[in-house]
Amino acid sequence: MNKISWVYFLLLFVIGLFLGTRIPKRQTVMHTPQKGINLHILQQQSRMDGILDLIEANYVDTFSYDNLENAAIKGMLEQLDPHSVYIPASEVSIVNEDITGDFDGIGVQFRLVRDTVLIIMPVAGGPSEKVGIRQGDRIISAMEIVNGGSGGNVNDNKEVILSGKNLPTEKIMKYLRGKRGSIVRLGILPYGSTHIRYVDVVRDVIPTYSVDAAFILDNESDNVGYIKLSKFSSTTSREVANALAVLQRQGMKSLILDLRGNGGGLLTECLAICDMFLPRNALVLYTSGLRRPKTEIRASGNGKYQKLPLTVLVDQFSASASEIIAGAMQDNDRAAIVGRRTFGKGLVQEQMDLKDGSVLRLTIAKYYTPSGRSIQKPYTGANYEEDLLQRYLNGELFGVDTTFHTDTVKYYTVKGRVVYGGGGIEPDLNVPYTSDTLYAYINHLSNSGILYDYAFNYAAQNSTALQKRYPTLESFKKGFNVSNDMIAQIVAQGKQKGIKQNNACLQRYDSHLKILIKAAVARNLYDDKGFYSIYSTIDDDIIKAIRYESSRNGQCPY
Repeated sequence: MNKISWVYFLLLFVIGLFLGTRIPKRQTVMHTPQKGINLHILQQQSRMDGILDLIEANYVDTFSYDNLENAAIKGMLEQLDPHSVYIPASEVSIVNEDITGDFDGIGVQFRLVRDTVLIIMPVAGGPSEKVGIRQGDRIISAMEIVNGGSGGNVNDNKEVILSGKNLPTEKIMKYLRGKRGSIVRLGILPYGSTHIRYVDVVRDVIPTYSVDAAFILDNESDNVGYIKLSKFSSTTSREVANALAVLQRQGMKSLILDLRGNGGGLLTECLAICDMFLPRNALVLYTSGLRRPKTEIRASGNGKYQKLPLTVLVDQFSASASEIIAGAMQDNDRAAIVGRRTFGKGLVQEQMDLKDGSVLRLTIAKYYTPSGRSIQKPYTGANYEEDLLQRYLNGELFGVDTTFHTDTVKYYTVKGRVVYGGGGIEPDLNVPYTSDTLYAYINHLSNSGILYDYAFNYAAQNSTALQKRYPTLESFKKGFNVSNDMIAQIVAQGKQKGIKQNNACLQRYDSHLKILIKAAVARNLYDDKGFYSIYSTIDDDIIKAIRYESSRNGQCPY
């Protein structure tokens, strides 16, 4: 949501995974330099061996080799860059799920509400839906089944309660995900019931999708297509191609590609999407590193949408592959970039598999846009992790200073337009968040979860009637209206949580709030497409992107 509330998502950032593998009991080894082996590395290994030997022989208490190795790996990588990471064997499959495009599990969207696993939506046709798990149900307990089927033998673990304070996410995921064909017995508290029922769910392949939504915008526009892309996995380019084909059949005359919040993923998929829009031999990017030669990547010219007017939406959470697309389109004067300055991650990681199944993702080069700009923001200082928060605090996200450039060196696009690098991609049209303090009241209702919890409960309580009256998203968009009574209920719930009612805000943003609530209800009935297609009518970035596209009439104005 492109409002002040985005800052709260900064708290969700995690720096890395640094769990190690076990070191066997140590023996002192004399190293002899060999051909091709760095003598300095051998000397450092000898020093580490010596320290561990001394600890083992003299330390006052018991200790864990695992913990010592974890700390050593973490310390080494922290001296390099923020994105070189070590991934233990036990975590590799989970970390790769967003890249592979699927995982094995029970197939539900969920969130923790009042210390209980609440089902937001079962995956259509997935294992959970097949056994009757529905939106609004709560998972109370879980137990692995060894020999399959209801009444089958169970393992040594007893029924595990999946509710309560400080419930770790890892504990939940242990039972929601697992090898396909394995069975987990879940204790389900159906929505509106006080009686737990038990169901056996056979885990299966659960596809994950990159395209959250694709449709023709309802705004007063001339058949503008919209694609919301959340990540770059192994299926992304195929999904985008399919979405473009559908939109083209629906009469799309221009496209808004929404990369806001997209943290990146597979480079190959990113390049495939660039290839859809760029002319033959156009430079997409190049990479270069101290120990890696400069490598250029150019468009094949086989793309079907080289003439399609294009606008790309970005924000401070658009990173890596998203920035490559934005930079390639901007430097080739192929598309307008609209939104806010991107994250600034332009480092190339190479995945190196270790013998025990663990993985080292090591930075080997940097990405450069066609004009020669480095996408990567500086990471030698102490404030790398706080950069996004600083953008909020210094007013950049609210348009206080849109002339700031991390790197003052000028670079030039294909048509000679000046652009800057060194800290992400700066948009052609900067769209600041609203600084209206009245809107903070709506943010409070949203960030507290009250607004979305209300929408979820409303959709769950009235799902049968709503789906009968509005069998399609289009009928819902045309016929459903948020009443004043619905707003009053949300306001009352806000008061119960200490959020003081703001009548001035309710008066000024009445229609905006109603659309937001309607979009939230639609998400629970028609998935993400329901939310985005309704919210797009009040989305500042989209509204200004349409105006900008209209003003340039499909041509680069520079």
